[in-house]
Amino acid sequence: MLKILSWNCQYEWESKQGLSLNKMKEISLYDFDILIIQECTKKEFDAVKRNFRYRNWYCDDMEDSVLGSAIFSDKIEIEFNELFNRKFRYVIPYKIILKNAELNIFSIWIKEPFDGKQDYAKVLYDAIEYYKPKNKTIIIGDYNIGSNKEHIDRYQNLVDQLGKYDLINTAKNTKYEYLNTHWNQKAKNYYQNDFCFCSTDISIDSFSIPKDDQWVMIAGMYKWDKLSDHCPITVAFDI
Repeated sequence: MLKILSWNCQYEWESKQGLSLNKMKEISLYDFDILIIQECTKKEFDAVKRNFRYRNWYCDDMEDSVLGSAIFSDKIEIEFNELFNRKFRYVIPYKIILKNAELNIFSIWIKEPFDGKQDYAKVLYDAIEYYKPKNKTIIIGDYNIGSNKEHIDRYQNLVDQLGKYDLINTAKNTKYEYLNTHWNQKAKNYYQNDFCFCSTDISIDSFSIPKDDQWVMIAGMYKWDKLSDHCPITVAFDI
């Protein structure tokens, strides 16, 4: 069994601060073999990395931001993939080394494109077209596609585009498939932005997100468990 947890730990109105020690303490209560974090600083990464044997932090320095993306594991060997193309912002390829298998995993935190068109999904689709993942691939993180009940077409387009590469939503046909994972303060609405897709040659055991009642309103703004405007997603694979 391989269990992966992904979480965007930042809150939209927090200035340059994501993975506090308190947030790390709370998320560590969840069971995982690999932890993927979006929107944390190098300083925050350094403060917790000693607890993990395998870890990596990446920030592309293409804008005035100190926030990056991190991956941690104490059990599973993780290698940075030398095929990484930084043009596709925060679609970060790694290799997972298991006793009986080697997997490709893409840590996702799609950023706003610099062309001004705000087509977040295209960044992901262009990256997948470039990498052309085939066997034993997991793509997990904050896709930023802005899907919800008012924009269900965005989710369907995601399914169609990734389906071209035989990649499927690990939440498909579960009660979580259409549940929102993100509260956007500017739009004052919930969205489904956090996903995990995988290739069809990987057996999915379970997918889960926390209960709806863990969203708490503070000063007119919603936070998951008082910690972030995203909730985590956890996926278990029968590997």
